[in-house]
Amino acid sequence: MAQRPEVDPKMDPASLYREDIITDRKVGTIRMLTPLKSDGTTDSSRAVMYMGEAQIMTGAGPLPISFEIEAATLADAVDNFGDTAKEAIERTVRDLQELRRQAASSIVVDACTAIGPTLMRSSAMRVFKSFPAASAFITSNSLMKPRYFPS
Repeated sequence: MAQRPEVDPKMDPASLYREDIITDRKVGTIRMLTPLKSDGTTDSSRAVMYMGEAQIMTGAGPLPISFEIEAATLADAVDNFGDTAKEAIERTVRDLQELRRQAASSIVVDACTAIGPTLMRSSAMRVFKSFPAASAFITSNSLMKPRYFPS
């Protein structure tokens, strides 16, 4: 059995944030991450971070998109939300189109081509002799014609 790597679930007390969710209930959500000290007070030495969240509809259903909003205040984050969301959506659509293009142009290699017809014949012979019900025939690519194996 494979060993699982040890995971240390200990939180880093120097990287604590309070998360506030701000929404207009129409377009999206902004997560305001306020840095905290380990005693729970606001850490003014670190900047507040703003994360935007939106969704686009795809053929497979809604796709959530998260993005960081460059802003110094909540008002700036609200103002920058639309432009930043558009950029994130455009980037996501480009990435999806690229993944679709890669999937469409990927080369499909069947087992016979990948391991060679001679090895495939000997492997298939062993497998099909082991299973009489399946020994009627084997189909393959053009390098190896369908063969019938006696049981």
